[in-house]
Amino acid sequence: KRSHPKLRPFGRMVVDAGLERWSDLKKSATAFIEFAATKDKSKVGFGTAFLALTKRDLKGANAGVDAIVAQHGRMSGPGSIYGTYDSARYLSLFGLGVVNYLRHHGLKVEARPPLIPEELVI
Repeated sequence: KRSHPKLRPFGRMVVDAGLERWSDLKKSATAFIEFAATKDKSKVGFGTAFLALTKRDLKGANAGVDAIVAQHGRMSGPGSIYGTYDSARYLSLFGLGVVNYLRHHGLKVEARPPLIPEELVI
């Protein structure tokens, strides 16, 4: 309740994923996709990837990761919260985390070099 209103739908989705509450994750990922589609389209890929996990949908998970990578420059460029870190230009830490989480749960999502290098994927 103390987080920024713009972060709450994302946070709820991540908590549901972390606690492996799959039915709640399906709802929160769907809600996040709807929220991001109107408020911050650059983050829709996160919801797409997590929703695909609840359906065991490899194609959907790859589409979500593709969207995360496609929007990387917008999420990490000048004016973004991460724009001051040099590493943000070369590595998608959020994308890497999502890929590793999906792989941990059995979806063999592909690496996306150079932003998500195979050497860092579990």
